[in-house]
Amino acid sequence: MNTLRLIRWRGERHASITQRLNFAAHATPEATLALVYAHESGLEPDEVRQARRAYGGNTIPAPDVHESPARRLVRAFMNPFIGVLMLLALTSFVCSLAQRGIVTSGTTAANGGGTPVTVGIILLMAVVSGLI
Repeated sequence: MNTLRLIRWRGERHASITQRLNFAAHATPEATLALVYAHESGLEPDEVRQARRAYGGNTIPAPDVHESPARRLVRAFMNPFIGVLMLLALTSFVCSLAQRGIVTSGTTAANGGGTPVTVGIILLMAVVSGLI
């Protein structure tokens, strides 16, 4: 890839993903380094300072180590899987109540009636998942 084409591509702020992938697949290492303003030996100290001023430090924030056990337990139950299980338990409970009022008392789970055991099993799955 010639330098003129590289400079023209670098100037396009909205180059398509296809153009970028095509460049990445066919560019020489030198062209790739030039694109990100880097050198084979790494960045110079003044370039590092400039990058840190522009983009911030290359750090990951430490987790909050002072979080209480109760808060950690609550956070453990705040995930999509437990939400789906709770929705299933609620749906099963409502269906169980509806079927008990509409269907005769001889109905069992085998022929379509809901049971409190189903709700209990789903809730147990949610509790075990949260505790794990």
